Amino acid sequence: MRTVVVVGVVAFLTGLTIAAGDVAPTRVDRHGSEAIGTWSDRTLQVAIEVDRDGARVVAYTLKDRPYRRTLEPRSPESYRDAHPVQVEVALTDGAGARHLRRVGAGPLCFEHGPLDEPHVAGDTVRSHRDSFVVELPELDGMDRIEVAYHRDEREVPTRLPLDSTTLTRDRFDPAAGPFAYDDLRFADADSSVDSHRPVTPTAATPLWPEDFADSQIYRIEGDAGEVDSRINIVIVPDGYRYTDKAAMDAHFDGMVSYFRTKTPYKEHDNFINYVLVYAYSQESGTDQCDCGVVLDTMMGTRFLEQVASCGDNSNRCLYYGSGCDTSGTSNITATELRAPAVDTTVVMVNTDRYGGCGGARAVYSAANGAALEVAVHELGHSLAGLADEYQGNASCGGFAGGINTSTDPVSGAWPEWIAETGAPVEGGQYYDQCIFRPLSNCEMRSLNQPFCPVCNQRWSLVYFGHPRVSPTAPISGSS
Repeated sequence: MRTVVVVGVVAFLTGLTIAAGDVAPTRVDRHGSEAIGTWSDRTLQVAIEVDRDGARVVAYTLKDRPYRRTLEPRSPESYRDAHPVQVEVALTDGAGARHLRRVGAGPLCFEHGPLDEPHVAGDTVRSHRDSFVVELPELDGMDRIEVAYHRDEREVPTRLPLDSTTLTRDRFDPAAGPFAYDDLRFADADSSVDSHRPVTPTAATPLWPEDFADSQIYRIEGDAGEVDSRINIVIVPDGYRYTDKAAMDAHFDGMVSYFRTKTPYKEHDNFINYVLVYAYSQESGTDQCDCGVVLDTMMGTRFLEQVASCGDNSNRCLYYGSGCDTSGTSNITATELRAPAVDTTVVMVNTDRYGGCGGARAVYSAANGAALEVAVHELGHSLAGLADEYQGNASCGGFAGGINTSTDPVSGAWPEWIAETGAPVEGGQYYDQCIFRPLSNCEMRSLNQPFCPVCNQRWSLVYFGHPRVSPTAPISGSS
């Protein structure tokens, strides 16, 4: 059995506070001012689907690498409409011991029911139901997942439970790896099936490399030996038959090569792994709901029908979820679990129709002439949290993202840059008036433009502040 380190001892040795009931790490290392804890020799990856009415464990798997995290968890953040949602995930033993994670689940909307159509603005999307993958330690006797979020009730932050369930045998996914359920430290020999409510049905039967006697599960461009110290951008393909594998590889290679020439990706290339996970569809292409085209693709991506006109530019948001086809979200998470690690996801779609969207994941049309720039732009939404800077609505906007758009006409959200960039420029985040951006042009306004200094600063903060990168990133003054 695992020996749980006494919390008070760890707090004394590290000078840090660990909440009562939290399982302490078995080892603590320091990198600069950061304390990095190691909890287990292996890591659980858990895929969770969430909406305002509840949460469900879609699947989970086991990875043969240590579970490490900083010892200062994120503070709870209350839900605010039109902002990214923070979800609280706790691994517990049901008797008071726990390991707590607070993770971003993306720009979800909890104001409406899970089956409502998503909110689309430009090329950004807020779904009412989506999924994410969270890493947790593998610990003896700790096999229960509790999911919650915080919301202000009468101006008081309140924790609202979404789910509590056991990690049962039927939810375990080997994910093309070496482990089975019985290899888990908390495996229950009597465990059979889970009576928990089912996840959203899949859009198609998954087709994996092993279905074609192909041993290539994924490819990494970067360093496979640095999964724990790089941001792992997982590429999930949709609309590629097995006979389209060469096209899939070409689209992936083209994306990686282009990113490595584009600031700020090229300057931080040593912080990034690009991971293509091989997954195949029955048919090539994607759903075009506005044109009545519904295809059998594994991830169920689709062009939304914002206006009833086939191919209209207003319908350029390419995403996934229910609509004119059933949802492929659980297939997406199954694909992500096959990667050695997942920090952000790009869904690469085999279509030449122009489009893409940024939400919990970035999605883009890989066979279109503008594909590579669209991928750069959409990842700006999903990984860096940047807002669109283009206009279109002649009225006055009332909400701005607060990074590269602002309602402040004097200092914007970037006062430290005003001396260099000058006064904020009016027009942004879909409105001609009352929303301001840093410069006249930027990648988040027009394709084939450089990111502005404000956006590049945000990217640097994302890279160096990432929990995988920060423990090993260069420290000023060190050799």
